[in-house]
Order: sequence, then structure tokens, then C-alpha cells
Amino acid sequence: MSIELREGVIHVLGEGRVEDAETLFTLLQADRSPPVDVGECRHLHAALVQVLLGCAATVCGTPSDGFLRALGLPNLQPTISSTKSCA
Repeated sequence: MSIELREGVIHVLGEGRVEDAETLFTLLQADRSPPVDVGECRHLHAALVQVLLGCAATVCGTPSDGFLRALGLPNLQPTISSTKSCA
């Protein structure tokens, strides 16, 4: 499982896989939708991107993967936090 909820922040770790979409969706359905930190993410399956967009999640963090930084995250605008960290 590459989705963890720690201290009120959802973390996508390593390979964000299609199997994690339901977990992410469930966590984002909470009364106060927590921010999603993608700083430790190396891959983000399209299903996870759809959940982030559909839930209008606040996305923060900067992934190490160049593709996610250059093409993936800009397409999540305006849901990306202006800060680089969720802390």
C-alpha cells in the first residue's frame, strides 16, 4: 500500500498504483479533506490523478520524478498548494 495518513496528511509513497485509488478516495471523503503530499511519490497512476481531480484535493510536495514535476503536477492546478511542503 502506497497511501498513508500521518498527522492529518495523506502521503503517496513510492509507486502510486491503481489499487490505491479506493483508499485515497476514502481518505479524501473525510469531513475535513486532508492535503495530499506527493513528495515521496515516484509514479502516480492515472486513477489516482482522477481521484485527486474529482475530490479537488489540495496537493503539495515535490516528487523526485521529472515527469510528475514537469507534466503531472501542473495539470492538477489549481489544486496544488503554493507551498512545497504539507508541514
